[in-house]
Amino acid sequence: MTEANKLVTQIEKLGEKLDEVRAMISQVFIGQDRVVEQILITLLSGGHAILVGLPGLGKTKLVEALSVVMGVDGNRVQFT
Repeated sequence: MTEANKLVTQIEKLGEKLDEVRAMISQVFIGQDRVVEQILITLLSGGHAILVGLPGLGKTKLVEALSVVMGVDGNRVQFT
């Protein structure tokens, strides 16, 4: 198998894993597919995110779900 074929195989596996992550998160965080997609892009690119919105929109729930699914520590910082 050539290096290019190995790379394609790895990319396909990553795509499958991302589909699993999206499915797991959508079980908890319903109806916000665009937000989930943007957060995953941010995490995969090594960036940082600030979730801003009105109370009750599920920002904390999203971070908790991402933390569990991705196996990382999630922290909540509140500014008042």
